[in-house]
Amino acid sequence: MEGKFVIVDTSSIIFGLSKKHDVFSALEDRFPRHSLLISQGILNEIKGIASGNGRYSKYAKVALGIVKKNGHIEITGSRKYPDDWMLDNASEGAVICTNDSALKVKLRKEGATVVSISINGVLR
Repeated sequence: MEGKFVIVDTSSIIFGLSKKHDVFSALEDRFPRHSLLISQGILNEIKGIASGNGRYSKYAKVALGIVKKNGHIEITGSRKYPDDWMLDNASEGAVICTNDSALKVKLRKEGATVVSISINGVLR
């Protein structure tokens, strides 16, 4: 992975959409010179949620549509467990967007810049 990028976690994508906010658009506005990046593992996680009947399945389906249509989202081939993949890439200077509290702590310990989307759609 070269250049500046923002890794986007499943938790931020689904949470944002559940509150009627598109985290990808918010990240593009906040980090205009960064590429948006998800792994195949994250995409598989979203597909798994979309295929179920849980309360977040409809948001996961919307997320899949956004990923498909948005030409600015890069998908890496890594099928590694998403949290492990993000931790592996945390020290490379990436910005990581996650709403997973425990993961945020681990990522910050690795030196990553961590943001999350709030209930109001603001990145913090």
